[in-house]
Amino acid sequence: HNMVSHIMHYLRKINLKTFSQSGCVSTGSLISLDWIKNVDKFLDNPPEGTIEIVCHPELANDFVRIKKHF
Repeated sequence: HNMVSHIMHYLRKINLKTFSQSGCVSTGSLISLDWIKNVDKFLDNPPEGTIEIVCHPELANDFVRIKKHF
């Protein structure tokens, strides 16, 4: 719940409207690993549906987590 998450939420709403009008499929959730307190727990039990994950693969922790789960 910070400025970045509010901006991302706003942009996602715009994108969803655009996708629905075009007939294209988009993800059900947009998640940044920066927003989650226990990333490993989240990745072990993600929400249902298609998820778009924002991460920093140049950071060792994010790279290892993404490689482990995907």
